[in-house]
Amino acid sequence: MARARELLDTTDQSIAAVASATGYPDSFYFARQFKKVHDMTPSGYRGSGKAKHSQASPWRLLASERNKTQSERLSVSA
Repeated sequence: MARARELLDTTDQSIAAVASATGYPDSFYFARQFKKVHDMTPSGYRGSGKAKHSQASPWRLLASERNKTQSERLSVSA
């Protein structure tokens, strides 16, 4: 579920895509499991949680760094 939260915080992927990326081929089952663990649906988490969690999340920084190319990383640090 940590990976699901990361994807919900840092991407605009559909809930079905997040479910699939985290090993749940059935997005409805994923949503039920997510709600059982977090007391809110994945879309509810994204709607309210993104503002609360993503700015403080170390995963947001790591995800943005992963998306940079080698030359972009070097030009920023130079």
